[in-house]
Amino acid sequence: MEPRHGTLVWASVTIAAVIIGGIFQIRAAHEHPSGKTDITGVTDTAITDEKVAQTESAARQAIAEAQRVAEDERKKREAAEAEAAKLRMENHIEKRHALMATMVTSFVSNGTDQFDKITLQNDCRETIHVAIRYLSLDKVWVTEGWWIVASRTSVLTNLQSRGQTAYFYAKSDKYIWNGETTAGSVTNSIRGGRFIIIGAETIGGPDVTSVSFTPMSMESGWGNRTKTFVCS
Repeated sequence: MEPRHGTLVWASVTIAAVIIGGIFQIRAAHEHPSGKTDITGVTDTAITDEKVAQTESAARQAIAEAQRVAEDERKKREAAEAEAAKLRMENHIEKRHALMATMVTSFVSNGTDQFDKITLQNDCRETIHVAIRYLSLDKVWVTEGWWIVASRTSVLTNLQSRGQTAYFYAKSDKYIWNGETTAGSVTNSIRGGRFIIIGAETIGGPDVTSVSFTPMSMESGWGNRTKTFVCS
């Protein structure tokens, strides 16, 4: 089991206490049994002060080293937890996609898809990252990201939407496309890494934030719907 931050700090305090105890022993060694200081000259006093200074320096170094080790352990622990969370999310996404793949054939009639596909068109001069909120085949609202779309290119997503409206949030280095000034927009959570939110699920992490998704009405019937992003 990895040591905890508090344990290491307590260890540093213990070390410091032991070393400080040594300081008192050094001072005690230069006292008579009566408790009076044995002053034998400037040289003895200088030696005593030097030993005390060395001991105090060692105590400070011990504390600093223990704190450094504790900080390193904290960073390692947080990195391991972040990696585990990432793997859990990726597994969650793959399971969801696998489930939807088993349902697709049930929504094909006479060779025609009974759902909308979504294409992302980037007419901007920057690469964009897109998150989408859509009504899935099992009638559950799903929010998923990210699709990366290079400048002046398009990407056909692997989504199947059954809703009358889909919602989008996108960002690049300089631009953000959201629904803050658009009627009918919805607010939903996003995070920095790949993610999926199914129904009433929530996601965690230090970079989770709520943003506004802009709506796009789907045309009547079923087909391939394109959401276009343009730089202002």
